Amino acid sequence: MTRILCTGPAAQEPTLEEAKAAKLAEIQNEKSRARDAGFFVGGVLFDSDSAARVAYLELAMRLQAEPTFSTAWKASDGVWVTMDAALFAQVYASGEAHIASCFAWQAAREVEVAAAQTVADVQAVSAVYGG
Repeated sequence: MTRILCTGPAAQEPTLEEAKAAKLAEIQNEKSRARDAGFFVGGVLFDSDSAARVAYLELAMRLQAEPTFSTAWKASDGVWVTMDAALFAQVYASGEAHIASCFAWQAAREVEVAAAQTVADVQAVSAVYGG
């Protein structure tokens, strides 16, 4: 018995512009994932997604009005900490540095994509944070 394999049309390679657009979308998604993955302070993982950033803003306002305020705060890994002005200052600084690092990574990858001259060059740009 003879088998005939039917295959569809060969996949067409994307244009350079299409490859760049796809890579930029991958980079954007990875930056958002990394940004929202959290950051460590004193060995404790703290959330950094948008809901957490709102909570930090609310806490900052509370601490501005009442500098001696402290509260039980659940870090993202389930460890409870006593959040006060001193710990919040560390969390804020670390969170700010974490988010700045994510955006710096994204900016560097966008420069690489912009400089790419071929689809292969675009595909060689890492879309993995830190990679």
